[in-house]
Formats: sequence, C-alpha cells, structure tokens
Amino acid sequence: MTKPSGWSKASVPNAQISLAIKADAQTDGVFTNLNVTSAPAASGQDVSAYTSAGATQMRQQGATVTPVADRKIGGEDAKGYLVERTYSGAKLAQTQYFVQKGSTVYIATMTSAASQKANADSTMNSILGSWTWTK
Repeated sequence: MTKPSGWSKASVPNAQISLAIKADAQTDGVFTNLNVTSAPAASGQDVSAYTSAGATQMRQQGATVTPVADRKIGGEDAKGYLVERTYSGAKLAQTQYFVQKGSTVYIATMTSAASQKANADSTMNSILGSWTWTK
C-alpha cells in the first residue's frame, strides 16, 4: 500500500482497525481519511453478504447508500458502496469496500467532505490499487 503524499498515520483507539491514515489538513471541516478494519469471517458468509449487511446498517442510521463498481484489492474480489450522510454538521461521503483474505474480512473506508468526493475517490483508487498482502 502506498500512502499518499501529505498524509500521515492517524491515531484511532479501536482494536479492530488495522490501518488508519489521514490527510494532514482539513477540507470543509473534515480530514479526508482511510481506515481498514478487520474481523474474523463467519462461516458460510461471503463478501456479498457482508456488503449487504453493511449497507443495511448504514441505511438504518439514515444514510443514503449507493452501490459502487466491484473491484480487486490485492488480487481479491471486493464489493462496496457509497454512503452519503451528515455527521456533526459536516456533509460526508464515505466509500466502503469489503474484501476477504483467508479467514479474515477487511473493510476499507475512505471518508471525506462531500465536496471532496472526487479527490477522495482518486486517492482511494491509488491506495487500493497498490495494495499487497503480507500474510
């Protein structure tokens, strides 16, 4: 994974977060950031099931959820969606991709101000396009 220029490691107190990086400056009150969480895969579940469950959860929280094109992350199939919502007064765009490697499910989430979605998409594509697995 190649970290973008002008980005640094983010400090996030969550044991499920495998990676957290963010832009060094805010735009429209939001630090554009990428985090990757991981959890053990449930028996009989696939990436489609995780993606569907995640989208449902976001809709239940009042977000607008739109599917995005499937892609590869580190050579593995990934599915995702775009979430648009307001949080603490800021209009956010969040793109989430779910990918399974072995017995672990990873969720990559790019969050930005809604006004910065195009830039965030480009950055996420660059990051996920450079993704390699070390295990």
